[in-house]
Amino acid sequence: MRSPATAGAFDPLTPNWPRIRHYLTGGKDHFPSDRAAADRLQEILPSITAVLREQHEFTDRALHHLITEDGITQILELGCGFPRPRNVHEIALALTPDARTVYASDDPMVLAHARALLTADGTSMTVARELHAPQTVLKDPDVQGFLDLDQPVAVLLADVLHFTDDPAGVVAAIGEHLAPGSTLVISHLCLDGLAPAAAKAIVRVLADTDTPITPRTSGQIRALLAGLDITAPGLVPVARWRPEHDLHHPTPQILGAVATWPGGRP
Repeated sequence: MRSPATAGAFDPLTPNWPRIRHYLTGGKDHFPSDRAAADRLQEILPSITAVLREQHEFTDRALHHLITEDGITQILELGCGFPRPRNVHEIALALTPDARTVYASDDPMVLAHARALLTADGTSMTVARELHAPQTVLKDPDVQGFLDLDQPVAVLLADVLHFTDDPAGVVAAIGEHLAPGSTLVISHLCLDGLAPAAAKAIVRVLADTDTPITPRTSGQIRALLAGLDITAPGLVPVARWRPEHDLHHPTPQILGAVATWPGGRP
């Protein structure tokens, strides 16, 4: 999620998080400025590649749960990143032929790749929207024609809310425009899992990008889900959210949760 001042702008000399993350996870679309910032982050947090991998795996497991157990077939990924080997719409279509996925981003490079690679036979679409105001996505006529907003939607906010100054406002704006029974998937950088010096250093590195970050405590992150029904096992390190295999040394720096706006199907 880019800051309002830089949303939609392209500047290869200023690092930004989608490109930094793409570099750290083996992608090819980045610039020297991004690689330099990524190298600094790796010095501060040597486990950062594992953290990002666990975050992706958490999102995939959450999506599987929402489709196979909750019966949700409509997905909105706000702040999508660069395409990866298993994308959201591909995972969803493998689980149900009725899946429909909307990707939304305000990053020009991400949008270019998403439009080229994440549109599949009328089952997915990509929109360019300012994510600090998510209601603009949900009010978009193309989105309203593609998704049935009178039915539950799964909203993915993985690796997004720590890039906004008003995460509670983002969550509230989304909930105002969705049907009861819609579900939110979040992951967020947590101060509880970081040494204070490391947290400050990460903030300093990303302050020099167009995507400054705000880590929060577990209590602050949990407060963002006030009024929603949180799915077991709750707000936990992402690797501990319904893992598919035994955990050895899960990283605690990113917390994740799945939560539902009440009033939907029992």
